[in-house]
Amino acid sequence: MGVIRCEKCGSLQVSVNKNIDSNYSVKKGILGTFLFGAFGSVMGVGGKKKEVTHYHCQACGWQSTTSLSESECFAIKTALELKNQQRLQQLKAKYKNIEWSNAQKIGGSLYGSSNSTSSSIRKFDKYSFNELDWNNIVDLVVPNGVTEISNMAFYCHKKIETVIIPDSVVKIGKSAFAHCEKLKSVVLPKGLLEIGSSAFCGCTNLESIVIPDSVVKIGESAFDDCEKLKSVVLPKGLLEIGSSAFCGCTNLESIVIPDSVVKIGESTFDDCEKLKSVVLPKGLSEIGSGSFRRTNIESIIIPNTVVKLGSDVFSGTNIKELEIPNSVVEMEDTCVAGCCLLEKYNCPSFVKSINYKGCENLPMMDVCEGVEILNGLEKTPEELTLPSTLKRIGPVAFSSSCTNLKKIIITSELEFIGLGSLSSLKEKPVIIFTKLTRWEDEDGTVYDLTNNKETAALFSGFRRTRKK
Repeated sequence: MGVIRCEKCGSLQVSVNKNIDSNYSVKKGILGTFLFGAFGSVMGVGGKKKEVTHYHCQACGWQSTTSLSESECFAIKTALELKNQQRLQQLKAKYKNIEWSNAQKIGGSLYGSSNSTSSSIRKFDKYSFNELDWNNIVDLVVPNGVTEISNMAFYCHKKIETVIIPDSVVKIGKSAFAHCEKLKSVVLPKGLLEIGSSAFCGCTNLESIVIPDSVVKIGESAFDDCEKLKSVVLPKGLLEIGSSAFCGCTNLESIVIPDSVVKIGESTFDDCEKLKSVVLPKGLSEIGSGSFRRTNIESIIIPNTVVKLGSDVFSGTNIKELEIPNSVVEMEDTCVAGCCLLEKYNCPSFVKSINYKGCENLPMMDVCEGVEILNGLEKTPEELTLPSTLKRIGPVAFSSSCTNLKKIIITSELEFIGLGSLSSLKEKPVIIFTKLTRWEDEDGTVYDLTNNKETAALFSGFRRTRKK
């Protein structure tokens, strides 16, 4: 027990009594994210209790009371853990009656005493500091014993440049370091399991990151818009990369995705304009929409384990040749749309909908039997015969580059014609229906398909749905 001297008479005959004021409350939400533990147990703290210490001098009758809320107790413990002498001096001046010789026991009646300050710390965030300290952090060393960095813990911090996180931390919460624009270096712990969504989003000065092998999931937008991020080492045990995880990392040049990954989320590497080299994992099953959109990729090998490809996966890339493996059973029609340099591509036989918009270098592609929806063509022969399986022609389906097109032969009982399907063509082709002689819109308008003018009118301006 530390020595307490009476402030009035100087006597050492001062009795100390601690208890808890359960009626104490602080501003709602401030302490809601804290968890404290004792002897290995964890209890939630809702900011409703306060440790009250009563002092009574037996010599002169002097009495005094010191009240410490959970946040104040935690601030003292953190200052001790970080050995922040400036902060400790401020706290000592403010709390003169505290038994500083036994300061590690501060807050013991709230959440149990401990031989180590670190064992009582579970979550760590801005409320671990006073406002002045928090605003002036440049080099952040998270104390050992912390198990989680709270959601938005250091969100939009203006000065943090380096962060060292101890091996006790298993989770980094959502937006924990988001928009820390001066953050340059982060050391992640060996035992980390999860990086929360947007954890490092907008850290525009972060240049490299090594993610430990213990991590199994990288959350959505975890490193979104980290413009200077050039080097990323992904862990061997990683299972899932969240949507937009590295979107907008404009200086990222290469990435090796470990074989443990089975799914790449939507827009994961979207807008990584310098990304040129990508190694996909052998066990990959799904590539999400826009995953590699607007990157600098010139070639890529899709493993034969992939079963699903989303929309715009390779749109805006420099890919010239693309081989879709036989394992793929589901693919969005815009998967290759916008691949302006694409010269060679094998369209899978199962595809029901095709869209080659923006594929200006792709040779004339047949619209094969089995295709039900035609959403975009860039090049056609003079005479184009559409398959008997075709049901729909999408909006602006024929690009202005279809300059050779003189005649379209429709061999199916077409059901839908999209808005302005031929509007890009300066010279409208002759359209011949082989199975239909009459078209009635849902609004009752009837077209004679044996009359060229009426057929042309059918394809002009408006979307048409045939009434059955």
